[in-house]
Amino acid sequence: MKKTLIINLTVAALTVLLVFLLQRSGWIRLGAFVGAPVAVEAKTLPPEIAAVAPVQKIPRNLLAKIEAITDDDERSQAVADAVASLAAEDRPEFLALLSGNDGSSASELREALVRRWAEASPAAAAAWVAQMPNGPAYRSALKQVAIAWAEKDLAGATAWLATQPAGANQQGATMDVAYEAAAVEPLTALRLAGSLPASRERDDLLAFTVSQWAATDSAKAIVWAQQVTSIPLRQQLLAAVSVAMATQNGAAAAALVGTALRPGSVQDRAAVSIVQRWAQTAPQAAAEWVTQFPEASVRYAAAQNLVTVWTPQNPAAAGDWVNALPAGTTRTVSTIAYTNALASLNSTYDQPVQ
Repeated sequence: MKKTLIINLTVAALTVLLVFLLQRSGWIRLGAFVGAPVAVEAKTLPPEIAAVAPVQKIPRNLLAKIEAITDDDERSQAVADAVASLAAEDRPEFLALLSGNDGSSASELREALVRRWAEASPAAAAAWVAQMPNGPAYRSALKQVAIAWAEKDLAGATAWLATQPAGANQQGATMDVAYEAAAVEPLTALRLAGSLPASRERDDLLAFTVSQWAATDSAKAIVWAQQVTSIPLRQQLLAAVSVAMATQNGAAAAALVGTALRPGSVQDRAAVSIVQRWAQTAPQAAAEWVTQFPEASVRYAAAQNLVTVWTPQNPAAAGDWVNALPAGTTRTVSTIAYTNALASLNSTYDQPVQ
């Protein structure tokens, strides 16, 4: 009994001494022995037992696995899965692994990764892209930043453009941002496009933007386009506006083409496009307009598009219109279009139920 008591007292004394030493060294807090939970501070623990935060390991053979996939859809899905699996802090390291590799899989992976990064933190992604050497990979990554930033924060993307060095890369990024802005803020897109030097690509951007604007406010889009001083560009823009109007107001679109556009290829292409869209909602009205065209290629093309769209909607009405046409080229091309449309319609009906 006496021996046991001495052993217990010795253990108790050693325990008190150990607690005192640990508490002074900062390993534990005294509250742990009065009912409070133990608070371990990793920074003061010995290296062999210090807590180590888990780190996402970069699968260095990931690119090889993706390149081995032959099916395009499966490879794209593998790229998406890979990008989604990477932790945010691992993006720079993984992008560095892709540096200098311009293969199709590496490029697709890099674009997807930069795009995802820019969607979450555009400024950080832009800063990383800025240190890349100039070349195709840089321009591709810059495009992803521009698009993602414009979708997330158009004002921020526009301000970022102003900080970019002048040159082809900045112009390309400006076009990317402008295309994203066209549907939501057409005036911003037009202002950005106006800052670019004249080119076919810039004019296409302007035409796309005014067509987007015309879908919601055709009157303002027309007024803006009519103020453009370059006659060829003005014609292109008014043609784009008229085509955009056709689905909602085919008669107004037809009137605009007939009064604002000069006879020629631009007017002809716009007229055919208007007929194709107008026929989807009011084929009889579109047909009456087509019959006013002079005997020329534009009339034949418009009639062909009209009948192709009209026949699936109402085969009888389309057939009556074709049969009422006077003999000539217009009737010939319309008959061919009607026959082809009927054949396509019948083949659709003959398909077995899946």
